[in-house]
Amino acid sequence: MSIHHQRLHQVSRSLSDCQKCRCFTAKLAKKVTSDGFPVHEVFFAKRGSHKEYISQLKEVLASWSGGELEQQQVILPYEGISPNNDIRWIKNDDPLVADQVSRLSFGVSHAIRDGSPLDPVFNASLMRVGGLAEKTDKAILVTLNRPVTVAKNRFFWEANCFHPISGSILSLQAEIDAILVSDTLYLTSGKAERIFVSEEAMLKRADSTITQCLSMDFVAMEGEHFLRDVAAKMSNARRLVHYDPARGEILKDSNRRKALSKAFRLKLDGAGRIDITSEQEASRLIKMLCKQAMHDVFVNSPVEVDNARDWQ
Repeated sequence: MSIHHQRLHQVSRSLSDCQKCRCFTAKLAKKVTSDGFPVHEVFFAKRGSHKEYISQLKEVLASWSGGELEQQQVILPYEGISPNNDIRWIKNDDPLVADQVSRLSFGVSHAIRDGSPLDPVFNASLMRVGGLAEKTDKAILVTLNRPVTVAKNRFFWEANCFHPISGSILSLQAEIDAILVSDTLYLTSGKAERIFVSEEAMLKRADSTITQCLSMDFVAMEGEHFLRDVAAKMSNARRLVHYDPARGEILKDSNRRKALSKAFRLKLDGAGRIDITSEQEASRLIKMLCKQAMHDVFVNSPVEVDNARDWQ
């Protein structure tokens, strides 16, 4: 069992004790004030009344971690690719998510305990789970579904007749879109990626990667503006999250560079450097560097792939 599956399993086990779980409603957004996300703690009139909800969250985590004979969910590093039937992990201090993770942690630590947690603008319910291996270690489970609904034309059955329900209702759904535990953020849905991953930081990293590649002198400086223009598009900025510096090192070797340029249909200038003269060529080079270009030996031709993985 990997360290990531172990962590999810540990959180799942900690959910067995309702006393170590605290529930919140929150408004999570891309652009918020520097004070963090507005978070309200939820209190229940009867202790343990949300036990069934916690039990359902526990089942979700157990299925992902491989508990109860379930097959483990695939957990991969976040490389600019949205979660799709898998889980993506990224360190809390990675610039791509650091600001939003900090806001979430601050919001939960300074949650509002007075007043109503039933603001209709809230778009998330949170569950903070204590009792992990380290006494100070806590996990935060994030569900990105509006937890607050306004009761209209709704009734409950009692004493052989229906009675109207009025006011706002708290509706907790046993779904998990993100998990913050230890020093890692786990993204389980595209919704969580859109909230936590900063596009601005991604574009900044992409531009920095192009600067790094240019400094390695395997690509002609004349193609710089094509590379930066292409890297400024989000689709390519996403690819560059997956940049492999080892590939840049390989391209520094003139003989390897010559062979690879021929295989992937890129030109060389008089000095033997890769000569980028169009956005199409810039895009091809980025795909090469980011494991999204492979050579199909059956047709002896380069092909684009979504995400190359080691051969199993």
